Formats: sequence, C-alpha cells, structure tokens
Amino acid sequence: MSVDITACISNTMRDQKPCLRRNEHLPTCDGTEYTWSIHDGAWLETDQACTGCSPRPAVHGLLCGGHWGRVDAAVKAWPDLHDVLTQFDRLVQQDGGSSGHESSVPISATKLAIDEVQSHRRSFTGNVDVWVAGEQGAAESIRFAAAVNRALRTFPTEEAAHSVQILRCPECELRSLVWHPPTSTAEPVRIECRNPKCTYDVDQDTFEPETRTVEAA
Repeated sequence: MSVDITACISNTMRDQKPCLRRNEHLPTCDGTEYTWSIHDGAWLETDQACTGCSPRPAVHGLLCGGHWGRVDAAVKAWPDLHDVLTQFDRLVQQDGGSSGHESSVPISATKLAIDEVQSHRRSFTGNVDVWVAGEQGAAESIRFAAAVNRALRTFPTEEAAHSVQILRCPECELRSLVWHPPTSTAEPVRIECRNPKCTYDVDQDTFEPETRTVEAA
C-alpha cells in the first residue's frame, strides 16, 4: 500500500497503527480489509470488507489533526506530570542480608516512565511546530504522546469523580451521591445526588455535618 508524503506520518511508521479515513478508499483498493502487523512489518489480509484505506492527510506539519491534538496536549501535560513522577522517583535498596551477595537496586516504575517519555523527545527543542515539520520529529512526537498518555493512565495526577458508597443522600436517602473533586485550587469539593428527582448539591463543608454513615446493604 503506497502512502503519499502528504499523509500523516503515522502511515509510514512500523510501530504505529496507520491513520486512515473511514469509508474513503485508495484507487487500488480491492474491497478487502488489510491490517498492519507491527510484528511482521507488513499488511496482512483479513476476511473483512475494507472500511477505509485512504490515509488521513497531514494538516499540521506531518501530523493529521488527531495526532496533532494528542501531541499538543502531551507537550502541555508533560511538565506537571514529570514533576509529580519525579517526587516519587526512588530507588528501593533491597537488603542483601548476610549472604555476602551484592544488594540489588531495582528501578522504580516512575523512573521507567520518565525514561520512556524522555527517550521520545530527544529532537524536541521547544517549538512543537518545528518538531512535527520533519519526519524524525513528527514520528518521535507521536511516540512521545503515546508514552505520556500511558504514564497518565498508570499514574493519574487528578482525582476522578466517584460514588460515595457508604453514605445516603440527606434529602432523598438513596445511595446516589457523587463526589466531585475540585477543578482548581480555588474551587471546593462538590457532592451531588445523581437521583434525577433530587436537587441535593453542596460543597464539602456543608456535606460533612449533614450526612450520616449507614451500614452497607
């Protein structure tokens, strides 16, 4: 499958899934779906009908719009994530005991995450537009964004909204409360009832005196 130079760089990378437009086909399409095998470095025929094999065009440097958005977001997220990971970047010294063998020093998961991300930004000089304009930088930026996203999933830096399992809503008495963390340092924690017939929605200072712990059913 040939790829025009104006296509998103992901379509030429062996370790990435090609970026294709749904329901748009190359002139050479035979109606059969082919999947890219990273292991084999080749297109492999499937028994499915082709759902689209026309590469997405590069619209920002050598990246399509989707990849550009992920790279831009990763570049902005990485400084804060790096600071968080660095705080917990410790080597754990294992006790060698009296056996006489040398103690081993395993590398922490956070250190490995930092090293992986850093390995994919070696050509980055601070200007994202320049970085994604060349083949090496554009390909590296895609790997960088993927590594940052893996680190964010593995080491989340923000608390997510979650159900309050052991407390009843003070108004409707259902176990339907949701805890919403603040979106900024200036905002309080907010607790609301997800019962559509209930209007309970308060901040943490109001919530704590009102609620009562109940035995889980």
